[in-house]
Amino acid sequence: MTNAGKTILFVRGDGSPAAEARSALEGGGFALREAAGAEEALALLARGEPVDLVLAEIGDGPGRDGAGTAGAILARRELPVLFLLADGSARLVERAEAVPNFGCVASGSGAPLLLAAARNALRLFAAGRSVASDNGEDYRGLFDRAPIGIAHHRMEYDPAGRPVDYFFLSANKTYKELTGVDPVGKLVTEAFPGIDKDPFDWIGVFGEVVRTGVEKRFKQHLALKNRWYDCVAYRNRPGHFVVAFNEITEHALTEAALEKERSFMGMIMETSPVGIATVDASGAITYANRRAEEILGLSKESITSRDYNAPGWHAMTVDGKPFPDESQPFSIVRRTLAPTYDVRHAIEWPDGRRVVLSVNARPMLETDGSFRGMVATFEDITARHEADERIRAMLREKELILKETHHRIKNNMGIVASLLNLEAGLQAETACGDVLSEAAGRVHALTELYDRLYRSELTGDQDLSDVLPDLLDQIVSLVAGKARIALKAEIARIMLPAKTIVSIGIILNELVTNSAKYAFPGRDRGFVSVGAAAVGDRVLLRYADDGIGLPPDVTFEESSGFGMQLIGVLAEELGAKVTMERGAGAAVSFDFPAKGRGAR
Repeated sequence: MTNAGKTILFVRGDGSPAAEARSALEGGGFALREAAGAEEALALLARGEPVDLVLAEIGDGPGRDGAGTAGAILARRELPVLFLLADGSARLVERAEAVPNFGCVASGSGAPLLLAAARNALRLFAAGRSVASDNGEDYRGLFDRAPIGIAHHRMEYDPAGRPVDYFFLSANKTYKELTGVDPVGKLVTEAFPGIDKDPFDWIGVFGEVVRTGVEKRFKQHLALKNRWYDCVAYRNRPGHFVVAFNEITEHALTEAALEKERSFMGMIMETSPVGIATVDASGAITYANRRAEEILGLSKESITSRDYNAPGWHAMTVDGKPFPDESQPFSIVRRTLAPTYDVRHAIEWPDGRRVVLSVNARPMLETDGSFRGMVATFEDITARHEADERIRAMLREKELILKETHHRIKNNMGIVASLLNLEAGLQAETACGDVLSEAAGRVHALTELYDRLYRSELTGDQDLSDVLPDLLDQIVSLVAGKARIALKAEIARIMLPAKTIVSIGIILNELVTNSAKYAFPGRDRGFVSVGAAAVGDRVLLRYADDGIGLPPDVTFEESSGFGMQLIGVLAEELGAKVTMERGAGAAVSFDFPAKGRGAR
């Protein structure tokens, strides 16, 4: 093996052994580069000067820490190392063995031995690289076809030994596809301009891998390409490193979106005005928010250390009875796999404090539909429950008072009707008797109407079709002594205020009574029809009989009869437009707003 063209970097110390070595190597045909210590040697390599072999002197004194210098060189470039020992002591041999090398030569061994050692080191290094090259061919196909990006680099350093760049020795097809760049034969600052300004220190991180030999795996965003990569980097030989990676941009963006959503949901849950808790499929409480702590008077850790039905909850119904497990929100949603709302129960603590809760719960399901757990929201409704109880007690008391009042009013009206009937009987042979009988009939009709409207709990409007048919039957039965009347009633479902229905009842009572008295002279029976229908927001009430008809001069406004005048007053209160039909039989229509006088 010829020495021509081979360059040796001689890391020397001071003294004659260095001079002897220099003379021997140059005399043997080697080109020589010299460095006094690690700093000069690394600076020389950083300048890119050609070096085929490192000869490092190990001994005592300045510049003779060849082992440390060789280690620093090997961290940056793959080169054969040969040590020149100041003596053959075990101490210096041990220092040399701490660093990979191709042999040691003691100073003073002579030029032939030193030259032979240098040639042998170069030959062994070349043979090793040849084997590596042969093996590399076996893996080239795998490298090129790998489904992940792979690149081989050489780290570049400044004169102070700091990593400042790295050179792409090779990169597979997938690397180029994932990055859109063919970097082979370029420095990273050339292949990816601006990468040295990236928020992530790519050069520094890979330089650390080369320096320490410790593999590093990480997920990182490359701002230059706006892409995320999952990377693994390792040192494959001194001064070199390999990076394998895959693009995970879509996955990273999804994770970021999920994390943002989790953060947002966490913020909502922690600031929620209601308590929130989650329970797993076994019944263990896994989460409780801040409001849950406040409502229950327990720390989050204390809450999540319990099951939903732990005896320590002292759960009961709102009226103090045992609260069965099947009534628990968890048991309901686990059984039904459906939400449940406003499940109310109480918790009574040993110190006597009592909390009434209203719970809404929804099951959490696996993708196959099986039960995974429950999320529940709950409110402290203790004050509301106590207020409701007070209101219910007051309403019960009010109902009793109203029932008593209605009973007394009905009785009093009955007494009035009885007195009028009694007096009418005493005056049966006089005109006063008829007047008293009519008054008694009116009071009786009012009593029936009042009883119909108020004997049940009256809240708001009533259905006219529920009230009028029975009332008309009562009125017809009351006038049966004057005439037998066949009644036809067609009453639509119309919701009206109680006051309006009372007015309608009195009007119909007067009309039926008037027909019985005057419409059927010489006949023992007659026919009366009553119809009520809704037309838009108005009501059309029509009364008709098949009697002799109304006299031409009779009106509600100018009639001398009390009954006709009463009808006129009530019609005016209803805001009704009244139409009287004269001819065969009598008919009267009342057109009035459904919601009272003046409604549109």
